[in-house]
Amino acid sequence: MMYKQQHVDHFIGRTQEIDTFTHWLADPSAPWILYIHDALEEADKKGGVGKTRLIRRCADLTRQTNPYMAVVMVDFFNTADRDRVFLAEKIIANLQELYPHWSPSAFTEAVQQYRTEGRYSSDQSSADSDEMQTREAISTALAQDLRLLNTYLIQENKTLLIFFDTFEVIEQTPTVASLRQSQTFPDNYQLEHIKVVIAGRNKLDWTHTNWRGREQEVQVMALAPFSPQETQEYVQAELIYDLPSQSAQAAALYERTEGRPIVIGLAIDVLNHGILTVEDMIAIGKNDFEAYLVPQVNKLEEPLNWAILFMAHVYHRFNMPILETILQGVEFDGFVRDINREELATKLPQLSFVRRATAGEDFVLHDEMRRLVTKYCWEIQDPGKRFRKSISHCVIDYYEQQELQTQNDQQKQTLIIETLYHRLFVDPDDGLRYFSRHFGSAIRARKRAFARLLFQEIQKFTALLSPAQLGRLQIDQAILLRIEDNATAVIETLQQLKEQADPAWYEENLPLVLMEEGKCYQRLSRLPEAANSFIQCLAMQQARGNELQCAHLLHDLGLIFLRRGQFAESLDYYERSIALYKKLGRQSEYATALNSTSFVYRLQGKIEEALRRCKIAWRIRRDLFREEKVSEDFIGFSLQTLGGIYLTASNVIEAERCFHDAYDIYQRTNNKHSIATIYNRFGQVQILKGELEGAKEWFIKAQQASKDINEDQYITSLNRQGYIYTLQQQWKEAIPFFEEAVDRARKLPDYYHQTENLIELATALHHLGSLQQVQSRLQEAEAISIREKYFNLLGQVEQMRGEIDYHAKDYPAAFLHFAAYCHDMAIYNDSEFKIAVRKVVDALLGVPESDVPSIVQKLLSYWTKEQLDTKY
Repeated sequence: MMYKQQHVDHFIGRTQEIDTFTHWLADPSAPWILYIHDALEEADKKGGVGKTRLIRRCADLTRQTNPYMAVVMVDFFNTADRDRVFLAEKIIANLQELYPHWSPSAFTEAVQQYRTEGRYSSDQSSADSDEMQTREAISTALAQDLRLLNTYLIQENKTLLIFFDTFEVIEQTPTVASLRQSQTFPDNYQLEHIKVVIAGRNKLDWTHTNWRGREQEVQVMALAPFSPQETQEYVQAELIYDLPSQSAQAAALYERTEGRPIVIGLAIDVLNHGILTVEDMIAIGKNDFEAYLVPQVNKLEEPLNWAILFMAHVYHRFNMPILETILQGVEFDGFVRDINREELATKLPQLSFVRRATAGEDFVLHDEMRRLVTKYCWEIQDPGKRFRKSISHCVIDYYEQQELQTQNDQQKQTLIIETLYHRLFVDPDDGLRYFSRHFGSAIRARKRAFARLLFQEIQKFTALLSPAQLGRLQIDQAILLRIEDNATAVIETLQQLKEQADPAWYEENLPLVLMEEGKCYQRLSRLPEAANSFIQCLAMQQARGNELQCAHLLHDLGLIFLRRGQFAESLDYYERSIALYKKLGRQSEYATALNSTSFVYRLQGKIEEALRRCKIAWRIRRDLFREEKVSEDFIGFSLQTLGGIYLTASNVIEAERCFHDAYDIYQRTNNKHSIATIYNRFGQVQILKGELEGAKEWFIKAQQASKDINEDQYITSLNRQGYIYTLQQQWKEAIPFFEEAVDRARKLPDYYHQTENLIELATALHHLGSLQQVQSRLQEAEAISIREKYFNLLGQVEQMRGEIDYHAKDYPAAFLHFAAYCHDMAIYNDSEFKIAVRKVVDALLGVPESDVPSIVQKLLSYWTKEQLDTKY
């Protein structure tokens, strides 16, 4: 019986769904996202319901009827489409088709630098300034190009329409497909005229951080299987002989296929190839139908049947070179090797469950069909996986040869991911070693997207891993979440590991757990907990003789105690780390630790010692840069610290010179992250010069430069703008800046910045007479400060409460707050304690002379009661 070619432009049914799409597309008030998911709830029934065909049909109709739209198709089944930079390039290419006179020159230049000169370093010392900066540099360049395009699109009423298929692949970590760091998925690329269709198997999880609170942005469409009428239309269009629509056979066939397009299509393929008759099919019970039908692909004509089996196992993609590699490397009994490749390439896409890839010469097997073929064919015919492992060996050889031949970093990553899948299939232990090597390299180089894709791939094989391997994988997940700036999720993951892991294994790997805990607590500004984790880890690493890890931990502890204002303890940890780095010959880390101590000495007012150490660190980094052992950014970091020391010494000229030198370096290295910091520094210089308007301009530039790049400096720029308005006594104007800073810090979360800005906000509100709001903000700041042991901020809260009472002339209450202020600053550090005492003495001078003796007595009583009289 002759095979009837299926027309790829032929589409059946879905009238209601297409009408819904058409109305959504035309309605300017509709949500900008349309989400399509399977209506069926059973996991084994999801998939194969026709989402891909539907969105492709919608895309075709849009192209045919709406010349004012650029249509982009993205399929997350393809590894490359999950690469945020590749995805942005794909979208830009389609925008250029819509508007050919527009040239994205800045974006093109940034991507070119990324592809050629900007490949990531494997040096841990420069890791923090690699992937994130490259990603944000590309994002900034894209935003620059799109500003002009957005104007054109608005003027000419043109729109970008993006279709995302197979969303379930990235639904747990959708931000891997967003270019901007702070952008949720999907990225709108800062365009006003943009609409998005997403197709995935599952309902959206509105509790996921990506979707929380975004219900108004999304219109949801549940896609059910075909109706009996749509099924009959499909059968009549594709079956090579008639099957009366009202016949019992048609009804029985619908009952068995359940209206699922993937199963109906397979049934028609089997009927058209004469493998079974309709009578044969309906003789099979409904519960056994799928298990009986799928293995019939083995009876398709050779080599079509073999190609389907190969495609199901090769998984990611299939093409003629891969087929050649398999044919040469695997022995199959009775296999016909004399294959007409052109004929096979023609016949494959005629099957209902095979399509050509959107680019290149690859074929794609429907993901649901792959699952069915694996379940009902391979697992029965090859229970020991002997043949499939042989195929995987061939595919590994093919991918590794391809990797050697390509210079494109993104293509290399794709090949590594695809190789990982087959290495894991052949030998989970070998696959895990392969994963660890590339995952570790990606983490060190801050290749977040690549690391996430590797992790997604290995998750498919967790059932084959031992408890110890699963535990190590959870630690890797925590590391990945940390570099993705999801510190809260890291803490949750490590807690789960503690509860689930084997106690002996957990004890052996506890240093790794404690290290990750400490880093995340530090990121969350939960400093006591961070210190506790690092101190425990340090004791274990000392017992194991791991000196390098000890040095790293000592340096981390130095930073924590510095942030807590405990300068003596901070210096002690830093000095111990310096000794170890020097002993181990780790010059870069040695310079970093020296630089850190200079910061502490600056805060202690020991300017000469701070300058000496900072200059030594700067010279070491300069020499290392000349030897090409560190990036030039490290010289910039030293100059930035040096400028801060000169600022403290009120040497504005030298400070400004250092900041300008650092700025020149960051411009050369395109370090957007640090440029934002320098802008804030320039603002500080202008304040010292008394040029407040000039300072405000620099802080505005810092805000613009740090947006979506450096949240810490963005919050700082807001705080400084608010501060300028307070210096000008424009309290009302200051409030929005402090409020936004609080909100952003709360979302991160960054408790220190949150508390700091709550106090600034309370100060501004106080000058406007909003006493109830003032008390509310101070109470929140106090609660966080007590919990996190921010004694300097706790002291500021008490100082402000004292000032409120002082201005109200309630002197007894005021000086009790001032005493608590001195108490907190005494705990924080000696320098701030002395400043606090001086302020209290100055305040006493403004009190009526008759009240002074009783106030002094109350101060002394408080000091004695708190047992502070001997130490302070």
